[in-house]
Amino acid sequence: MSYVGGHVPPHHHQAALPVRWRVPVQSHDDWAVLRIFRTPSGERTAVAFTSEALLAEVLGDGQASTTLSESRLRELIAPLGISLITVNPTLTVPQRDLRNRGAQSAQAAHRRPRRFDHDHVAA
Repeated sequence: MSYVGGHVPPHHHQAALPVRWRVPVQSHDDWAVLRIFRTPSGERTAVAFTSEALLAEVLGDGQASTTLSESRLRELIAPLGISLITVNPTLTVPQRDLRNRGAQSAQAAHRRPRRFDHDHVAA
């Protein structure tokens, strides 16, 4: 069963060896933070790529990543209340850049508490 280009159900079972995916992260000194995205409908999702080349094609050559199995990725996103994994998304919309807004809008946005900075993805 192939999930390339789509979403992986949270409880699917495969008899094959565990799949290893390239997963985008934000690097900070000696540690990394998993990047969380949103689907076009607004649902939070982890994204994974079946190759480094596909990750670079969608998110750019400079995107940091790590290799994770599906089970490990699910362990990381479960405490965040996320069960959706999008594999090989083909379209992304860049994060909103507050520098492109007026100074007042940027200051107001920084005063609002935010838990995550999300990107948007589509399968």
